[in-house]
Amino acid sequence: WIKRQCRHCQEPACVSACLVGAMQKTPEGPVVYDKSRCMGCRYCMVACPDGIPRYEWDSAAPAVTKCTMCYERLAAGDRPAPTT
Repeated sequence: WIKRQCRHCQEPACVSACLVGAMQKTPEGPVVYDKSRCMGCRYCMVACPDGIPRYEWDSAAPAVTKCTMCYERLAAGDRPAPTT
């Protein structure tokens, strides 16, 4: 098992491939995902050279999953959650 996290690229391919803007690069740096905007095309998965975005294949209402660098915490002035 190898932990693979989003690298929050300077120019993320997943963001440029997203037709509806569900993937966005924030001014602070993290690449975030808005499930409510996603149409399920999975182009972000194909575009990412590192294969980071994953799809919830077993879910009744599937979405793309990826690290968001705890953007909610960053926006509140806190640090990202520790990984252990």
